Amino acid sequence: MRNEVCIRELTKKDAAAYRTLRLQALKEFPEAFGASYETSKSLEDSIWEQMLSSSTTFFGAFSGSQMVGTANLVRGGSEKTMHRGDLYGLYVSAKFSGTGIGRELLNAAFCKAKSIGILQVHIGVTAINPSAIALYEKVGFESYGTKPRNLIVGDNEIDEYLMVKFLDR
Repeated sequence: MRNEVCIRELTKKDAAAYRTLRLQALKEFPEAFGASYETSKSLEDSIWEQMLSSSTTFFGAFSGSQMVGTANLVRGGSEKTMHRGDLYGLYVSAKFSGTGIGRELLNAAFCKAKSIGILQVHIGVTAINPSAIALYEKVGFESYGTKPRNLIVGDNEIDEYLMVKFLDR
């Protein structure tokens, strides 16, 4: 059983905790994210603060004062794409994996999306991540395509499945 976990939107005051968890995610699962650990670890603290001050909505899951999960929601940037959002960077630390935090982060993103008029949320997931695919399917995402060789990590060519969840259906 896990301790009580709080899900909330992040602010620039959370930059250090976000940096720590994001770097953990990039190091632990390099094949799951477009960013690399090596590049990200050299970013100045001010860059991490700027990220959390951007138009992206960052969510954090906290067990006590420790950030244990994250997800990012980006709304379409033009008049014609404001109805859609993209979800990036979903990660839950290994110690808390399988406890429902991923689903809670997704639900927080869906609530935020609905509140600002987003009708559908898109996500990309690497084809070699069956647990993430299963989670997304459980919460209502549907697959609509594949980006072949979306990432190359070392000698591994990794496809990405494209998925969508319609919030108005």
